Amino acid sequence: MPTLAHIFFGFKIKDKRFLKWGNGLLMVIGLAALIFGHIWGGVVLFLFGAVGLVKLFYTVDEQESTIWYNRLLKHAELIIAVLAVVWLLATYWLPLGPGKSTLLNIIFVAVLVGLILGFFTVLERFYRPILRWTLAHKAKFMLIPLVLIMFGMTIWLGFNTVFGFVAKGFDQVGWNVRTSKVWSTMAHGLPGIGKEFMPSLDEGSFLLMPTSMPHSGVEYNRKVVGQLDMLLTNIPEVALTVGKVGRVESALDPAPVSMFENVINYKPEYILNDRGHRMRFKTDDEDRFITVDGDTLDHETALGNGVGRSDLIPDSRGLYFRNWRSHIQSPDDIWDEIVKVVKIPGVTSAPKLQPIETRLVMLQTGMRAPMGIKVYGPDLKTIEGFGMQLEGILKEVPSVKAEAAFADRVIGKPYLHLNINRDAISRYGLNVEDVQQTIETAIGGMAITSTVEGRERFPVRVRYPRELREDPESLGKILVPTPVAPRYLWPSWSILNTCKDRK
Repeated sequence: MPTLAHIFFGFKIKDKRFLKWGNGLLMVIGLAALIFGHIWGGVVLFLFGAVGLVKLFYTVDEQESTIWYNRLLKHAELIIAVLAVVWLLATYWLPLGPGKSTLLNIIFVAVLVGLILGFFTVLERFYRPILRWTLAHKAKFMLIPLVLIMFGMTIWLGFNTVFGFVAKGFDQVGWNVRTSKVWSTMAHGLPGIGKEFMPSLDEGSFLLMPTSMPHSGVEYNRKVVGQLDMLLTNIPEVALTVGKVGRVESALDPAPVSMFENVINYKPEYILNDRGHRMRFKTDDEDRFITVDGDTLDHETALGNGVGRSDLIPDSRGLYFRNWRSHIQSPDDIWDEIVKVVKIPGVTSAPKLQPIETRLVMLQTGMRAPMGIKVYGPDLKTIEGFGMQLEGILKEVPSVKAEAAFADRVIGKPYLHLNINRDAISRYGLNVEDVQQTIETAIGGMAITSTVEGRERFPVRVRYPRELREDPESLGKILVPTPVAPRYLWPSWSILNTCKDRK
């Protein structure tokens, strides 16, 4: 690379005629770029061409080379390049954010570039003394890369791993250095990055996966998922919310009806155009946005009124319109707003996840969270009891968000046991199979035929309507026919003993 840089930047054209026409062509191209709206490129090319022409026709004697304007002309190309880079970084990078003025961003970038160039200038000025010192003190100089390597290993592997031998040495003399303030501070500050270091990508959406209680029914869960959608849509930063309850007809998605999935698409921080670039809009002297109807609104009022891209007037000299409220600084703040509004009685919280990230996490951990604790026990009741206790303990850990720690409710689904009274059915000439067939037909339904639609077949099932089988009292009124004369229809409560249970 240094050789290629020397060849490229050291290449010089000695033919003055070629230089004259080349610089003139640069000025023409720069003017054309300015006409077509490419201000930055046009100005830079025009200035490079103009400086080249001035240097061709303006000769400087050695005695006058120390004058300030001659020295300025000598380094004119370098100055133009530095100013162009500063302007480009300030307008496209926007290190202080789009909310700050362009002038402040230019000043900030100019200070950074000045510090970098100043460092290399000082290094060039004192290069020989530094080189002499390093050659004379090789051992001291080698301490610098050694310290950097040790610091990098500490960041990678962790302080306890790299310097664990020191703690073991002190253990031999009976001193536990791990409990000291310095050691604990370094251990918590440099824990290591682990075996896998993959930052989460910003997908522009969240996946909220709360759960209701196991005994909740389909109608209640449909009502809850509708409430979640309405509550989430009322957040100003949320653009779209779609909720799902239960699972699709697939064995690969064993989600119960008590599990919800709400995909939440939030708005970008600033209004973007079709190419994904931030847009500027027309404002008045007080930095209030002017709408197409002629109204002038400040930022907070415009957000409250739901002003969007179609309501504002694009202006290249205007200001960016921020879609987020003033206290929302990152997507994490949007998630905090989501957690606040979805507190519905009987519905658990959910960890912060994104749609694609959730699928990867569930494939890796088997849970809908990047971190969790699996509890094993002799029965479901013991597992749930211990999980509830563990949930309370985790909520008190300082580094754990209380709303993100919750234990799955594994028991609580209501069951209705129908115990057949064998003595009672014997008086009516019934056997167990007759009663079970009646119960199966009335409650679960019996397939009596099938319908063919193209290449698909669907069974036709017959059973009691929902209002006749939705509670134990209605189930007790199911009529059971007797096999012997007289063929009376007896209500099932006279031959069945019902009891409720939760598992």
